[in-house]
Amino acid sequence: MSNKIDMLCIDGVTGVGKTTQINMYRNLLKSKGIDYKIFVFKEVDEVGETNSQLIDIIEYLRSNPGSVALCDGSMATDIADDMANNMLQDDIWDRHQNNLQLYASMNQEFNIKNILMTPKDLDMCKERLEKKKLIFNQDIEEIENMEHLRKTAFILRDFDDNTLTTNISFYNIEIDRNDSMLQIHKKILEITKV
Repeated sequence: MSNKIDMLCIDGVTGVGKTTQINMYRNLLKSKGIDYKIFVFKEVDEVGETNSQLIDIIEYLRSNPGSVALCDGSMATDIADDMANNMLQDDIWDRHQNNLQLYASMNQEFNIKNILMTPKDLDMCKERLEKKKLIFNQDIEEIENMEHLRKTAFILRDFDDNTLTTNISFYNIEIDRNDSMLQIHKKILEITKV
């Protein structure tokens, strides 16, 4: 395993600010002359898509030593989403087993930091999305089901203690309504030691 960070995943529910944080981290890497590539994990129904993304990341990191893979999202949200839908743990393991094992092996080969941004107040996420919509004058991802989002956020908050992910570490940053993006970014820098 290398001393520097090879891969940074920032995940969380819709509207928490993960894409903003990825972009801030990208700007930091640019300023230091470090190559990077952004990978976007979307919530998917097919775990095969996540597997393909993980393989793409492995190939990128092996082909570009010294570069950083920045991941907007991670497989954590897909697993938390299944848990929020009351899927049984054995069924979740069967569904995600190959990806979890692949990800655990990646953690052995690369220096990976997994950060989960969990809001204390989900209304804040909704307000951020509305603000973003006004600023950028474009359609943005809508929050369809607040109760489901609440369950997912709660599950992500305790995700590091999940028995499915015993070989993978997740850092949780609780986001308060008053936290600025810069304050959150500083917390991420503390975790990644940049």
